[in-house]
Amino acid sequence: MLSPNCIACIPTTSGKLLEYYYEYHEQFDAYCDNWTKAENGLWLPHFTLYFNSGIDLGPIIMEMVRKFEPFEGKIVRLELSEINDDGIEVIYTHNLEENNT
Repeated sequence: MLSPNCIACIPTTSGKLLEYYYEYHEQFDAYCDNWTKAENGLWLPHFTLYFNSGIDLGPIIMEMVRKFEPFEGKIVRLELSEINDDGIEVIYTHNLEENNT
């Protein structure tokens, strides 16, 4: 659970995804905040399904967790986004090569 306002899927952090994580932090960790700085260990790769800062989605999230069944998928793009007063702004996108998962 990222927060009670966000429903997200969180993949296993390994392989190429973990390599991208380290590459990113080698170059950009100085720009990260307390939630995303590598040394704090709080970063979770995820894709957001729904976010609403005004609604506590905790009960819905807990029901989804209870009924969740793991599945396999393929990551085809990485995006870096920033939450601001107007919502979420995607500030960087990187399409992955077909053989990278």
